Amino acid sequence: MKRTLLAFLVFGALPTAFFAQSIFQHLELNVGYSVQHQDRRFGGAGFVSDRPDHEDTYYDHQFDVNINATLMKTKVFHILFGAGYSRFQTRYTRDFDADYFGDGFDIIHYSGRYNLHNLSFINTNKIILNSAKNKSLSFIMPIRADFTFDKYMVTHDWYEHFNKFLFEFNKIEIYMGLNGQLDRFTLSLLYRVFNYQKIDPVLFDEPDPGDSKYETINFYKLMLNAGYVF
Repeated sequence: MKRTLLAFLVFGALPTAFFAQSIFQHLELNVGYSVQHQDRRFGGAGFVSDRPDHEDTYYDHQFDVNINATLMKTKVFHILFGAGYSRFQTRYTRDFDADYFGDGFDIIHYSGRYNLHNLSFINTNKIILNSAKNKSLSFIMPIRADFTFDKYMVTHDWYEHFNKFLFEFNKIEIYMGLNGQLDRFTLSLLYRVFNYQKIDPVLFDEPDPGDSKYETINFYKLMLNAGYVF
């Protein structure tokens, strides 16, 4: 809990104060979609090579919407801060820990779709590579922190639904990529270069006492963002 509060202050509350001061100077609305290769999963089939033949997909998906404001701006360097919502979804067939959701029955459940709903804070560093009157090309490096507020599981047969509301630190990610702007429209293609995340007890075995509950693991993840500058 202390780690969650510290991360929330550093990545959320403090930058939000600057965000409030800048909100009328420059606003950009972004929507994004990302695809991530699945890593290991909960239970005996714990590695990609052990994936069963009936697996629906090898990829996880994430949908984002956020709004950003400029904190600092020079001719070649911009710093933006944003906040928004993201939904991470993974589909696979695995046994999962139903007790985590408060199900006291001793029944093995198999997952179908698992959604994480997150509050996101994003700090973006932008270097202008080329610009003209109404267009530009930039290198960008977003650093984002996600805090989960809801976990929602649907079993593979759609018979059982599990829900858990909470507030906890989920992950910190660093991306690098290119951003193009034409008039008020922007488009970005990003690749994740760093990922530090909490080990999810729904997907993975609980760490043994004394082991870290966090890990740095970075299976490839691509993100495409489209934006509009007000």
